[in-house]
Amino acid sequence: MSAEEGQMELDVAVEQAPAMCLAIARALGEAGYGAGHIQRLFREAVLVECVGCGIRLTADELTALLVRGEEQAEELPPRLKRLKLGYCARNGCDSRFYRITVASGRGIPWSRILNRALDLCGMPNPTPEEEEKPDPAARQVRLRKLAALASIALVLLLIILYQSRSRLPGFQPEVSPFQVDTNSLVE
Repeated sequence: MSAEEGQMELDVAVEQAPAMCLAIARALGEAGYGAGHIQRLFREAVLVECVGCGIRLTADELTALLVRGEEQAEELPPRLKRLKLGYCARNGCDSRFYRITVASGRGIPWSRILNRALDLCGMPNPTPEEEEKPDPAARQVRLRKLAALASIALVLLLIILYQSRSRLPGFQPEVSPFQVDTNSLVE
């Protein structure tokens, strides 16, 4: 599950897409939302599309796919029959994954709803609710502490070098290889 600005995305296998949509509807129902509100949310805030070709399924198509049983499967349009068989709704598309995108906001706790839907489908939850993203302010505090520690270490190193009368390599005056013997200058 990934979260982008203003939306959350979940990639599922083609054959799991209808079951995941049903699980999202169940999770919304468990959270206290009525059938009309859930249907409106699926029309306005939930997008189900193929990862490969981008074909989108409407809320009405999802409802038809979920409501009709095996005995009514013959009445489905060809694209929904393909989806029911585990293939992309578009004939000729070889993609095996659909992306379910929900638009954040509307007062819906989508993260909790999607986590519950994953539980209902028996799918692993890649981002548990308990896991939180690191706080940018905490990161800035850590960087400041690290910079202060590095500064203190540098000052201590310079004090030790000064006390031991050592010179830093590269900063010593060069000694000329040629020395003049002053005694030889006197004739």
